[in-house]
This record gives sequence, C-alpha cells and structure tokens, in this order.
Amino acid sequence: YHFAFFTISVALFGLAASGLTVYLLPRVFRPERALSQASGAALALAVLVPTCFVLFAANPAQVFLTGFLKRAGEGGLSPVTVLQVGALYLSAVLPFYVGGLVMAIVFRHHGASASRLYFFDLVGAGLGCLVTVPLLDTAGGPSTMAAVSVLAALSAMAFAHAAGMRRRVALAGLVTIAAAGLLALNPSTNWLHLKYFRGREQDDVLFERWNSFSRVAVRDTGSPDSLLIEIDGAS
Repeated sequence: YHFAFFTISVALFGLAASGLTVYLLPRVFRPERALSQASGAALALAVLVPTCFVLFAANPAQVFLTGFLKRAGEGGLSPVTVLQVGALYLSAVLPFYVGGLVMAIVFRHHGASASRLYFFDLVGAGLGCLVTVPLLDTAGGPSTMAAVSVLAALSAMAFAHAAGMRRRVALAGLVTIAAAGLLALNPSTNWLHLKYFRGREQDDVLFERWNSFSRVAVRDTGSPDSLLIEIDGAS
C-alpha cells in the first residue's frame, strides 16, 4: 500500500502541475499553437514513459517507500540518499506531468467543446482500464510501459496530422514503431524490468510471470535442493 499512496500522490501532483503550468503561462500556450504543443507533449510522453520507468526501476531509494523508518534509523538520510529520493519522485512525476499537458492544452483552448472532450476523455479512460487487465496478463508490468508509449505516440501522430506537421507525423510514426518493437521484444530481451522488489534487490530471479494483480517469481536462494516461489516479492 506504500506504493499505492506513492502512485496516487505523484499522479495527482503531475496532472495538477501541468494544468497550473498552462494556466500561468498563457503567452507560451497560445491557441494557435495548441495542436503543435499537444503533439509535442504526447510525443515526449511516448519517450518518457519507458525512459522514466528504467530510471525508477533501477533506483535503490525505493527502499524508503517500504522501510523508511527502519532504514533512516540505521543510517540516516545522507545527501546522496536525498538526491536518490528526489530522482525517484522526479522520474515518477514527469510522465504524468507531460501527459497532463496534453489534456490541459486541449481543454484550455477548446473549452467550447468541453462536453464532447469530457465524453472522449472518460471513454478513453474506461477503455484504458479494461485494456490494462489483459495487457498485464499477457505482457507483464514492465512491458505494459511500452504499450503506453505506443498509445502516446499514436496520439502524437493524430495531433501532428491535424496541425499539418508532416515531419512530426513521420517522427511520431517512427516512435510508434520503436515502442511496438519494444513491446514485442521485451518479454524475451528483458530490457524493461524491475531491479528492486519492495526495496530489495533481487538478482537471483530465474523466472517471473505477471497477471493483472500480482507478480509471481521463482528465485534461486542457493539451496541445492529447492527453489523459492514468491508472490509480489513477499509471500
């Protein structure tokens, strides 16, 4: 539940900060640049989702999300640790912030169509929830980040096409292909993977399989006659 609180807090912070940015900088986010900026933000989201996931997954400061009091009591918070915790939050917030910019820009400059926009917003969110379950069952948690990247790149193509930006359309198309390749190859290459589980590094994982609500892993703990099967890194 520590990670649930963390996820909700960074998601709300990122989305709120993006809306505040668009509101406070009207000279930057002008109506005539709305489609171009929405396309750029969506394209940035496609790149940032897998990139920030890699940075987050390899950050040892995750231990403070599960055992902060114990760890702080043992060694305290050194300057390096503070930087690691800051990087952990930053890598988690950035995708929500950039993704939030897309919606903030669209709603800011197309307020007359707010009811229609909300309709598609809610339908998209609902479909996203439904798609997440089979994605986690088939691709697993880390590979699902590549699927999010594919959707973001496709939306960048749509915005760029509406803005008449052919080069941006081509660039977004290349990012879409790259993200789709990552989605297809990651189960075998393991480019996107979690290094830490509940704050503990696990370098002895022989097999892992995800479903929509848990991760099951088989670990070699050094015993010659047995293997350890774990659910969510604990049970």
